[in-house]
Amino acid sequence: MFHAACEGDLQDVAVLFKVMSGQMLPPHMLCQFMGVAPEQLEKASRENPIKVTAAQLMGGVAAALDENDSADMYIDKIRTCAADVNERKEMEKLRNAMTLDASTAASLEARLLKSMQDDAELIAHLTGKPPLLMFCVFMQSTKG
Repeated sequence: MFHAACEGDLQDVAVLFKVMSGQMLPPHMLCQFMGVAPEQLEKASRENPIKVTAAQLMGGVAAALDENDSADMYIDKIRTCAADVNERKEMEKLRNAMTLDASTAASLEARLLKSMQDDAELIAHLTGKPPLLMFCVFMQSTKG
């Protein structure tokens, strides 16, 4: 189930191992568990990520388990990680499919600017002036 969700992406596998162990494993250790050659790690890039097979993933999980651990202890964590990967991928698809026309983009920009201008705490932070003083300055500027 997890392998199908992440399609073997080693970065997703690293997150799974972090959830399972409570700490991020060094890349060389993760690759050792997965049976990935160190040379592959050196050649990996954003455009050419390392992918592991389902067998490598199962073998890596088995190799990482302590003597007293069983795969059943981690099934809920694995399911949660698989759901997280699926959700992230769905959000990426939606984000990539979303387009805004110029009018909508301009409207969003105007609303954002207005909300920032109306945010007294933000103005005070940016100017170093207390909010009450900024309110008085704002009130003076709107009288004319």
